[in-house]
Amino acid sequence: MKLSLTIAKQVFQLMEGTKLPASSCRNPAIDQMLADGVLQKQLLGKSKAYILASGRDNLALYLANRFGITDLDAYISQIQDGDMTRADAIALTGNSKLKRVRTFKGFLINVLQPLDAHLNNQSFTVLPVEGSSIFVHDFETFNIPDHVTIVGVENPENFRRIRKQAYLFAEITPLFVSRYPQTKDLARWLERIPNNYLHFGDFDFAAVRIFYSEIHCHIPDRATFYIPKQLEQLLTLHGNRPLYYKQMSLSLPELQDGRIEEMIRLFHRHKKVLEQEILIKGV
Repeated sequence: MKLSLTIAKQVFQLMEGTKLPASSCRNPAIDQMLADGVLQKQLLGKSKAYILASGRDNLALYLANRFGITDLDAYISQIQDGDMTRADAIALTGNSKLKRVRTFKGFLINVLQPLDAHLNNQSFTVLPVEGSSIFVHDFETFNIPDHVTIVGVENPENFRRIRKQAYLFAEITPLFVSRYPQTKDLARWLERIPNNYLHFGDFDFAAVRIFYSEIHCHIPDRATFYIPKQLEQLLTLHGNRPLYYKQMSLSLPELQDGRIEEMIRLFHRHKKVLEQEILIKGV
């Protein structure tokens, strides 16, 4: 038995802590994982059931032992590429000494003012011309001053037009980092440096889950979620009710921030959420 792309993606979500509706996980491979105890079914009421992982490490070990998959993320990427060779397949599913080498890694950055930085032991000034940004490939050697706040921008449109949102960050020295391309490189870099992190995303349930699952879990003492002071007014005037109802059933981790808890209470009070693009001046 091998994992199809669809099932591999579902298992990856389960490894990341997501609960999936049991109705979407009808497959012999999933059934076997339930029987073997690495997945479990959670019943909610009389008709709803969700599938969740019993433990990330147990599931990873199970995939390696039963399917020979030692890197599920790489396995998925290779299938999506559509050009997996037999050598690739052996490397991903039959030899733990071999691993995929990513030739395109890193993240996009931007600033509002010139910022001194170091990359590969060379100093340079970060200051892209308007309409451009800088891609940092060798993020392992990328260093910036400790007082700079890393601002993770969730949506591409906000990142592209970051200068029209400068008024939001007047009290800090920000370095803006785009969430796209979506990889784990940003989290790895944040773990290595001492800088504080500010998550600048949508004001909805999905953004809270992204913040906790992708960033907060790596640097809980240095990560905060940006919430505008006028959020309630913005929800009233520009909130999205259909999106609220679409997302309200999303499972969230245990919240550890009173500000985020209050934000979620505002969602429920107004039955609306807010997309961050509304903060771009001129929109």
